Formats: sequence, structure tokens, C-alpha cells
Amino acid sequence: MFSKDVLSVSDWLIIFLLMLIPLVNFIVIMMLLFSPDTNQGLKNYMFAFLVVFFLSIFVGFGLFLCMIRYAYS
Repeated sequence: MFSKDVLSVSDWLIIFLLMLIPLVNFIVIMMLLFSPDTNQGLKNYMFAFLVVFFLSIFVGFGLFLCMIRYAYS
């Protein structure tokens, strides 16, 4: 489905709707990243999404630890 050279607006809407569902979004990301016939632009988008996701978790965890540290000092 996502192996075309140019993705249509409806393809992008389907991707965005699937990304709204918890746990399904992670499965969709992995499926699209490791599929050999996925559009290269879509693979780049999924990789960038994962980088931003893990970076935000890392920063959020760091902020949480700072809040805990200053709350008990």
C-alpha cells in the first residue's frame, strides 16, 4: 500500500490515523521501517518520528528526575 513513488493525501491520512492509536502506532512504525518495499520518504519520516519520540522520552525523564530531586531537597 505504501510502496508507491508518490504517496497521496489519503495515504498520509491513513498513516496519521494509525499513529493516533496507542501500541498500533509502534507496530506500524516497525512494519514500515523494516519493509523493503516501503516508500523511502515514508521510511525517513518514520525514522525521524522515532528519533523525536525517544529524545522526548529522554528529556522528559531527565526533567522528572530534576523535579523529584528539587522537591525533596
